[in-house]
Amino acid sequence: METPGRRAALAGLLGLAGTSGLAGTGHAQQDSYPGKPIRAVIGFPAGGITDVTARVIFNEMEPLLGQRIVVDNRGGASGAIGAAIVAKAPADGYTLYFVIASHTILPATMGKQLQYDTVKDFAAVAQISSTPNLFVVRPDSRINSLQDLIDAAKQAPGKISYGSVGYGTTVHITAALFEQATGARLMHVPYKSSVTSTEAVISGEVVLGASSVFTGGQAVREGRLKALAVVGDHRFATLPSVPTFKELGYPDIIGDTWMGLLAPAGTPPAVIGKLRDTLVQVLARPEIQARLLTMGAEVVASTSEQFQKRMEDEVVAFKALGEKVPLTAE
Repeated sequence: METPGRRAALAGLLGLAGTSGLAGTGHAQQDSYPGKPIRAVIGFPAGGITDVTARVIFNEMEPLLGQRIVVDNRGGASGAIGAAIVAKAPADGYTLYFVIASHTILPATMGKQLQYDTVKDFAAVAQISSTPNLFVVRPDSRINSLQDLIDAAKQAPGKISYGSVGYGTTVHITAALFEQATGARLMHVPYKSSVTSTEAVISGEVVLGASSVFTGGQAVREGRLKALAVVGDHRFATLPSVPTFKELGYPDIIGDTWMGLLAPAGTPPAVIGKLRDTLVQVLARPEIQARLLTMGAEVVASTSEQFQKRMEDEVVAFKALGEKVPLTAE
């Protein structure tokens, strides 16, 4: 579960009241929903980690809701195509959006090209999970700690190369925040996928990898890489020996690939409440938590208010970051 202070740099997202007060007509609305199959839009192609995670969760939600959840993959533009479809859909609970962290980065990278408002056009159901980012190096690297990295980068500004999955991604943001927090300067080398960026570190093509615990963490457990630090308020379950940036004195270095569920703005609170209650039931199951952990994700199961606040804070923070460092290829 999310812990207090996990994202203090984004104004704190916890301690808010959960969805409550569904009474009168709200109860009737909640009891009658859903009366037909639900369409769930995913802004990425079938077969990827986002699609797989969504289907695991939706398969468990279906019997609890008593209706099918029909997945509609609408890949493209880092999720913007799928988001635009949901933003314009009727606010009746029958069109949902399985969203990931790129949603709040897009206003900083695409700006006015977006055909919707990232916050105002959506109603948050809940954040589902979090896959934090980490820094990794080769096992034989002379860099053995985060402080070693800082010292090396300051001795040779712009010479220590790091690989990422590309501009405007959560791992790029983590590296940019590292530079801001420490005063160190790195050389960014973007790759087309997390696999190729990880392999670039292993082969020695780049010195450092800014990665997620899903790809980089697996290489660490296999002994092909060593980890310097991981994002979060607590150490990641499958990497217990890796310290967090926060415990090393850098709480402002954040970044994770989160997943969540949204509905169009104006969706009745009773419907949002039923969706969230159902989702939380699924996420409370140990077998689901274990399944997500194998995919590098820790269950969060936030309230709707917490998730809405997180999105609002991230949009503001990432726009501000984009004014200081380039989040898109120049």
